[in-house]
Amino acid sequence: MSVQTYDQSDDSGPWSDQEKYVYRDPDTGQDHHLVIKQVNGQIDPKTGKAKKRFIQLHNPGGEPLHLGTPFEQTNWKRGAPEEFVLWDAPEVIKARDILHVEGEGVAILLNEKLKEAGLYGDMVATTSPGGAKTWQLYLAEAYRGKYVYVYPDWDQDGYDYAAAVAADSKSSGALVVKIVELDGQGPTHDAKDWLSRDGNTIEKLIEKHRFASAWTPAWKPSLWQRSKAIPTWKHGDEPPKPVSMLIPNRLTETGVNVISGQWGTGKTYIWIDIAGSVMLGIPWLGEPVYRRGGVLAFTPEGGASISMRLAALIEHKLAKIDDLVIPNKLPFERALACPTLMEDADALEVMVATALDAADRFKAEFGMPLAMIVIDTVMAAAGWDSEQNNAEAARVWAIARKLSEQTGAVVVLIDHLGKVEDRGMRGASAKEDSSDVILSCLGDRTSEGELKNLRLVIRKFRDGDRGERFGYELKLVDMGIDEHAKPLTQRVVNFDPTLPIEVVECTKKKLPESTKLMLEAVVGIVWPTPLDTLRMAHKRVYRAHGKDANGDGERTAFFKALKALDLRKYQSPEGIEMVDETI
Repeated sequence: MSVQTYDQSDDSGPWSDQEKYVYRDPDTGQDHHLVIKQVNGQIDPKTGKAKKRFIQLHNPGGEPLHLGTPFEQTNWKRGAPEEFVLWDAPEVIKARDILHVEGEGVAILLNEKLKEAGLYGDMVATTSPGGAKTWQLYLAEAYRGKYVYVYPDWDQDGYDYAAAVAADSKSSGALVVKIVELDGQGPTHDAKDWLSRDGNTIEKLIEKHRFASAWTPAWKPSLWQRSKAIPTWKHGDEPPKPVSMLIPNRLTETGVNVISGQWGTGKTYIWIDIAGSVMLGIPWLGEPVYRRGGVLAFTPEGGASISMRLAALIEHKLAKIDDLVIPNKLPFERALACPTLMEDADALEVMVATALDAADRFKAEFGMPLAMIVIDTVMAAAGWDSEQNNAEAARVWAIARKLSEQTGAVVVLIDHLGKVEDRGMRGASAKEDSSDVILSCLGDRTSEGELKNLRLVIRKFRDGDRGERFGYELKLVDMGIDEHAKPLTQRVVNFDPTLPIEVVECTKKKLPESTKLMLEAVVGIVWPTPLDTLRMAHKRVYRAHGKDANGDGERTAFFKALKALDLRKYQSPEGIEMVDETI
């Protein structure tokens, strides 16, 4: 049974008829109304299936549908009828057992299977038109005195629909009402999907009627709820696996790694040095590269200088390695823009798309994967309201981790150290907590502002060794002349085991007692902090060391340490005296 239907289109493209379902009057068996399923060839991102919609026509005068007749030439009207009827309604009236499903296609398949098994007649599958949200109480009158088995689709609408059908069936006088959950399903799946799986039959489906519990108003889904459980690793299923490494004891293969450092310690030169090893598959700091691949950089801070810095690395360091062949092109890309992570709702989506484009090119041109994504610096990319806010820091790090998960590359964040090196990265503590690896670039600044004793310290390495130190220098190299005949220079990282790598600590330069007490007091402080809060923490430490916390000595020591550690006092708009690190 079919009719010619009118042309349908909307903003998402032309629609075409896919299926037509004729509902029949339960008493006369005549055509009652028509449901037309239409598709437009596009994919619904929520379901992963083709987009669909449903058109309804009804028959107010009892006129039958005629094959090939345009509906405009009949008395059939566009729109739903005043009252719906059930699918296969004349057979529903005669049957004892009702299998109520969602969707005409599911009901048709189940009835075909019931006929093949010789069960159709006493048992009939049915549905109601219009989807999960158009069920009507009066339809349940047909279920009086019957055994009703409701099969929910595995989504919230499907379970709401099943619960409504079950409740109305019971109140309308059905003898037995059960909601039958099918195992092994997932979102958008139904009884039709279940029957399509190997080994599942209509007989096995009906067998589940015996084990389903009778519906009560207190009924709640069980299998569907459990389908939301997070997958777990189970001991004994497979041998234990160590964390995969990009460079063992240096960088993980995936996850969030951080290079932090004071201004002037060459953080950008460090990651470019790592990138050279990753792209060419050569050791870095004495460790092999396990996964040679391409590098993508998001550089909202100082991005224009990256090409020259990479050229300096190639010309003045990599080219001098014996027997190393350097191709004319390396698998390196720099994004010409970077979304603001805390402000742009699609920041992750944009970065993933950029990374996947780069990955496709690396694979096509170089036969390599995308191995490393760099964000330099995270402060410039984040768009913080407050760098000291742990919730904001955790959100930015979570975006970085999702970027790694969706691209298969390690994400390396470039960040600043705080004024007090022992406290780690500047701002919220969530930064360090959320990082898998932290490589810290340290140096001792002279009174003239020059950095001496540069060293790279493995500050954190989850499940690995930490504390290893490597001395380095930022070697100035000649890069020719510019268009104005002025000399061009750049720097490359030169790791040298002969360089001193001592850390300036109390053993080298004894700190004043007031400074040591303040360093103890600021542990756990989130900046900025009220002056009174820091003062109370200082008093507790002062008292713990057997000193009089109420005398002038504590006050003098407190303000002396503020100055020594370059901590800044200011007044908030609310008039509260605050203390912060000097940025």
